[in-house]
Amino acid sequence: MSPILKEYLNKRIVIIKIDGECLIASLNGFDKNTNLFISDVFNRIGKEFICKAQLLRGSEIALVGLIDAENDDNLAPIDKENVPMLKDTKNRVENEHVIWEKVYESKAKK
Repeated sequence: MSPILKEYLNKRIVIIKIDGECLIASLNGFDKNTNLFISDVFNRIGKEFICKAQLLRGSEIALVGLIDAENDDNLAPIDKENVPMLKDTKNRVENEHVIWEKVYESKAKK
C-alpha cells in the first residue's frame, strides 16, 4: 500500500481501522510498514474531533482512501443509531489452542 500512499500525501483521507473505527484526517507522512502520521483527525461517526496529530501503526489499518476535496466539508455526520458497526476485523478463533493441539497430535502420529 505504501507506494499508493505517495499520491495521498497532504490530502484528506478516510481510514478504517481493524477495530472498525472510521477516521477522517490529513496524511502528512508514512513509512514502508504503512505507519501513518496524520493530522486534524476526526471520527467519521458523529464528526467529532479526536486530536491535532496522531501516529497510526500499519497493523491497525484495514483501509485508506482519498476523500474528494470538494465534498470534504459536505460530509454529513452519520447518526450512530442508524449505522451498523463493523465487527472487529482481527482474526480471533475461540479455543484456538485446542485446534493447534489436534493438528500437532495428527502430525506426530505420522
